[in-house]
Amino acid sequence: SYACLTALALNADWRQVGFGATGLAHGGSGGARGALDSFDYFYADCPRDDWQPDLVVINQGTNDGGMPPDKYEPLYAQYLALIRKAYPKARIAALEPFAGSQAASIKKAVDDARSQGDLAVYYIDSTGWYKEHALHPNAASSVGLADKLASALKSQVLVE
Repeated sequence: SYACLTALALNADWRQVGFGATGLAHGGSGGARGALDSFDYFYADCPRDDWQPDLVVINQGTNDGGMPPDKYEPLYAQYLALIRKAYPKARIAALEPFAGSQAASIKKAVDDARSQGDLAVYYIDSTGWYKEHALHPNAASSVGLADKLASALKSQVLVE
């Protein structure tokens, strides 16, 4: 996946959390709880451990694409706060979903967090990165996405 390939490009240890079809407002495939309620699990019945990352990349929004933005933005802000509490020293990169879903709500939540003093939260604009019309990237498209994400992280988030 692009997540794994990005970590490899950055020579980083990584963990990936993902439950199919979950959003912030609803659960997903196989009875998975929504992202706000499943954050403490890597996958079903496997709890998150005490590992502390230097960087967290979020790609949420696609599965909540039909939700009104004014309802989604507070949920995203809550998700950012949940991640910040769990990983107080990490940089957080909020990735615009590849389909652009909820982009304005995500950017607003990031801008609000930064205006409230959390300068280690960043918005990554992914406009134009994924031109295929499939909902999820396949193995081939993940290579290009990983290159773009690694480059964006190096130039916008990982700069010292």
